[in-house]
Amino acid sequence: MQLSNPNAFPNYKGKHSQFNSMTQKSLRVALLGGTGAPYLGYVLRQLLMDEIPIAGIIIASQAWGEKEQRIHEERTAGRLPLLPYDTFSEHAIPFYFVKDHRSAETVNIVQSQSFDLLVIAGAPRILKGDILNAASVGVINSHPGLLPKFRGCTCVEWALYLNEQIGNTVHFVNEKIDEGPIILQEGMYFERDDNYIDVRVKVFLQSTVLLSKAVRKIMIEGLSPQKLSSQPKDGQYFSVIDTDKMQIAINRLTEKTYAFQR
Repeated sequence: MQLSNPNAFPNYKGKHSQFNSMTQKSLRVALLGGTGAPYLGYVLRQLLMDEIPIAGIIIASQAWGEKEQRIHEERTAGRLPLLPYDTFSEHAIPFYFVKDHRSAETVNIVQSQSFDLLVIAGAPRILKGDILNAASVGVINSHPGLLPKFRGCTCVEWALYLNEQIGNTVHFVNEKIDEGPIILQEGMYFERDDNYIDVRVKVFLQSTVLLSKAVRKIMIEGLSPQKLSSQPKDGQYFSVIDTDKMQIAINRLTEKTYAFQR
């Protein structure tokens, strides 16, 4: 795996979890990541900081392409580089390598290792098929938009353009994109001087915190998709925002007219 920035998290070791005193059901949690995707390291870091044991990490060999890397750099300006995975080597987490998370091979790994909960942490493809039912509890994802209002693509940018609140939603994954039962969601406020890069970095990092909270909530409350209500039917699916609207979205921050700056 690619390593970088060994001093990224100097306060990682020894930090106490906010969840220490909570009673919880033990679950075997596994992460689904993609080769070269930065998100995996940040999710792993947050879960371990919150003392959530990770039973395995399943890496799909589809590498992050040049397009995905370019988009990540445009949104974060190098402030969220790949993390040094050897930082976490003391935890001796098993890694499994597959071609595609949707494959029979992945399903066999999940079932043979008795993984209860799968956490999407930079999986390179939309999940569907047998993998969604392979783990006993299910699969969860953090979506950078407040569901059901903002489904689909570039929801941060669309929320800015429409002057609506940006946030993250953690939900169980089903066959329909961004339509699985909601576990947690949190809207965000931003500083008056935050620019577009600041917003994107904060949304990225908040999503890892919310994922960790959601895993803990599932453990404590014994949640499953069957125990949660379906999403309302009145949500909207957004396509990739166009260049003109994107500029209007960015201008809201520059001009300090975005309703959720304070």
